[in-house]
Amino acid sequence: MSNASDKLRKKAKELLQKKKEDISPHISTDITDLAEELSIHQIELEHQNEALRTTQQELEETSEKYRTLFHKAPAAYLTVDFDYTIRDANSEAVRILGKTKEDITYTPLSACIHEADRDTLYHHIRDTLRESSITECELRTNESSPRTLLVRSTTHGPREILTLLFDISQRKKAERKLSLLFERTATPTSIVNRSHGHILLQNPAWEKHDAFADYTTGPHSISTIFADPKQNIEKSIRHAEKNTEIHDVLLRDTSQNAFYKLIIIPIDKNSVYLFAIETTESKRKMQLQKMDSVSKMAGGIAHDFNNILCSIKSAADLIRLMDITHEDFPELFDIIQKGIENSIAMTEELLDISHNRITERSELDIHSVLSEAVLFNSFDTRIVLTEKYEATSHRVYGNHTALFNSFSNLIINAQRAILHSGHIEVQTRTVELDESFSEIPGQSVSPGQYIEIDVRDTGCGIKKEHLDKIFDPFFSHSHSTKGKGLGLTRCFSIVRKHMGTMTVQSVEEEGTVFHLYLPLMEEPKTTQRQLSSSNTVEDSIDLTQKKILVVDDEASIVMVLKHMLTKMGCNVTTTQDAREALEIFKNQGDFNLVILDMIMPKMSGEECFTHLRNHRADIPILIHSGYYDTERISSLLKLERTGFIKKPASHNILQNEIVTLLSSKEQQ
Repeated sequence: MSNASDKLRKKAKELLQKKKEDISPHISTDITDLAEELSIHQIELEHQNEALRTTQQELEETSEKYRTLFHKAPAAYLTVDFDYTIRDANSEAVRILGKTKEDITYTPLSACIHEADRDTLYHHIRDTLRESSITECELRTNESSPRTLLVRSTTHGPREILTLLFDISQRKKAERKLSLLFERTATPTSIVNRSHGHILLQNPAWEKHDAFADYTTGPHSISTIFADPKQNIEKSIRHAEKNTEIHDVLLRDTSQNAFYKLIIIPIDKNSVYLFAIETTESKRKMQLQKMDSVSKMAGGIAHDFNNILCSIKSAADLIRLMDITHEDFPELFDIIQKGIENSIAMTEELLDISHNRITERSELDIHSVLSEAVLFNSFDTRIVLTEKYEATSHRVYGNHTALFNSFSNLIINAQRAILHSGHIEVQTRTVELDESFSEIPGQSVSPGQYIEIDVRDTGCGIKKEHLDKIFDPFFSHSHSTKGKGLGLTRCFSIVRKHMGTMTVQSVEEEGTVFHLYLPLMEEPKTTQRQLSSSNTVEDSIDLTQKKILVVDDEASIVMVLKHMLTKMGCNVTTTQDAREALEIFKNQGDFNLVILDMIMPKMSGEECFTHLRNHRADIPILIHSGYYDTERISSLLKLERTGFIKKPASHNILQNEIVTLLSSKEQQ
């Protein structure tokens, strides 16, 4: 083997030598230049080879990175031939399609898609090839429990399509729930077009809502319903990509006077859901309107009822003055008097609700009033009551009886809420309420110093859906069924009449706390006339032949007043018409006093009062009314030679007021 190799090597040398001898005559003399040129070409080739090797390595690394990204990406990727065959799929795509990689590689994509959606797939791939841009569609998988996929595709190379899959099953499920909610929710809801804000569809709650009933599918846009000078609504509808809330939106229809919170939920690139939720402020205003209606009703009933009581009481007083000797008379008369007193108490209940009542106010120590309310109410031995009077200032200007009744009512409610054993806490503190508190829906109070009174219990609590109705007239919840349905309404009304406010917080099965806020002592601008309750008759004025004009639209009251005044020795003229009273007064201008009702048809008592004083400025006028209106009556009481007597009044009180008015005129 070694000899053969040597022979081959020797022959090669001989051939090389022969070649050299054959070409030697042709070699250029400038062989040095040629060798240099060849060396340069050699170096260039080596550099080119190195660059090619580097590029090849980078391509291999990039390809490896692409394969890694493709297969390990959290999104689902497929590559598909133009004939719809799957060339490759990453692990997420395999998972979403519910197959193994072996099952789907080199198989038609349509085999993984629900039969009903295969036409959609074919159109999708055709559109992708035609448009050479990203296209998308929704497809369902071919499984027992199909997934819904959002499919986005674009061309990738000369013969391949890159497809991205998104599992939107949960989103579609949520959309179905939202669609069901749209139909069944009690919240007014509409579907609104993004571009121009027009209502496309509305749910039954929207159609039934008073404020939206006229705005149904058609040319109406959101901007015609809601006042929005900053155009935040239309902007939010147009650009909303996630759930958006817009607060304190007012209706354009100013007669509704309602605020709404709007919730915008995107549906797709063309439309959104719009939920319109009426805010607590609007509900509070509606509640105040309800209470105002009840107040007016209460005041009207009180007026009519007092007229009846006035007739009965006055007639009873006259009967008492008669010389009746029957042995049963005192007992029977006491029964009548008791019935009258009970009827008066019922009238007071109505007047507590009415906003139109004159109440005597004075400086009060709230801690003392609270202590009285606690002492007045007896407690089950299983209920522990704690008093924490921590307010540094606790004097207010108010009506003792009204506030006492309010506190008692809250304490009684707290007891009823505790089914077995529990704890009630009455606490006070001094607080400063600023403008921010006034901005809280429903809390329209002036900034300043207040005493906060908290009545807290560990009872059964109030259901969340009842909290907004808790101060409504005649509303009751489970533990307050023993009441008349007006307790909390009365409390709220009384606190509001004292320029304060009242709120409630409650958690079912944990307890409730009522917060009352009353402004601390501030001197009143005017002092109301103290209503006399004395039965002592002034003897300084002789009423014999005093000319008195009685004006009241109730025939029975006119008759009884005439009897009482005649018995006092007065010369009495009566009328049931205010306009007729003016004619009588002008024709017989020598009257010593006028007794005037306030609520009458054709002409009001206030208007009649003005005409009487215009005709004769010094005429004493005694207002005799069962209807209370603070502003109107208190403004009249500021005038000289003006008195007030509440229906029903006794014979002695009436005589005393007349004497007082006539005495003041003579002293002037």
